[in-house]
Amino acid sequence: DPSMTLVGAMGLAASRDRIAHEYVSAFETTFIVGMPALTQARQDGLSWDDAVTETFLQILAVHPDSHISRRGGIALAERVSEQARCAIEAGGVRSAAGRGAIDAMNGTLRDDKNLANPGTTADLTAAAIFATLLSRGWN
Repeated sequence: DPSMTLVGAMGLAASRDRIAHEYVSAFETTFIVGMPALTQARQDGLSWDDAVTETFLQILAVHPDSHISRRGGIALAERVSEQARCAIEAGGVRSAAGRGAIDAMNGTLRDDKNLANPGTTADLTAAAIFATLLSRGWN
């Protein structure tokens, strides 16, 4: 038999894991960062692909990825978040310079020698997509 609730267990890991933090914060990143970013991107006329990319970058820019942090340290996670911020500042998916910054970031992240796999950010982006679809019913 479990000795604590799921939320209680997640509370033990919340300071080092963004998914656990979501459980104890009432899904703060999903509802305060992800959904608004995705909603705005779609309202601005971005395709789903571009809107999802923009949402991913917005989440990563605000919160260093805890999967990267566990694998390569907080300094690496913060550097990747800085790359996301720079891509957004360059225009993100909305400009050629921004897309260039995204492509460069993607190339770095996909390098086989790289420990920086922003898997937590991908999960949070998926949660934002799910919540947005449930609340708005967009297709």
